[in-house]
Amino acid sequence: MRPLPRSRPTGDPAALIIPDIENPFFTALARGVEDRARAAGYSVVLCNTDDDTARESTYIDIALAEHMAGVILAPADENSDVAELLALPEPPDAAFVANNLMAVGALQALREAGLAPPEFGLAAFGDLPYGWLARDGVRVVPLPARELGAAAADLLLDRIAGADTPPRTVVLRTGDEPMITIAERARS
Repeated sequence: MRPLPRSRPTGDPAALIIPDIENPFFTALARGVEDRARAAGYSVVLCNTDDDTARESTYIDIALAEHMAGVILAPADENSDVAELLALPEPPDAAFVANNLMAVGALQALREAGLAPPEFGLAAFGDLPYGWLARDGVRVVPLPARELGAAAADLLLDRIAGADTPPRTVVLRTGDEPMITIAERARS
């Protein structure tokens, strides 16, 4: 493989590191990041980790080595398995899962155990990817993925532009639903 010239006609790149490109949430998040970055003259390099923390670390190292303008990271999710929870001597009565595809897995585990909402409580962040999965008893807190991506890009662009502001929190509303909060981490 031969290296490409260093001139970048589309602007300096920023890395977007996500755990699963096939998850519709991350596809929408990537769109929000790319829209904001491109409008500011930056290109976005998309890195898919497949929920692998070692791969995530490799992408971070590459971004640093390539002197990318910045990195937006949606960390790999070493998720817990609802089937394991159901196998406990005293299983829980309900579970909360962190994203839409984990909700799909949770529903499958419940079905295999002969359970279903509302008999077993289930709540999830992010819309369920298939309408038939939206059953009575499943509480879904919608995540405005594209808006989250745009807000994350805005925070990064402020940092790239040299804004020397303290870390801050951005709050997005999800219609009449609870608010979603993005906390900017301080530089280490």
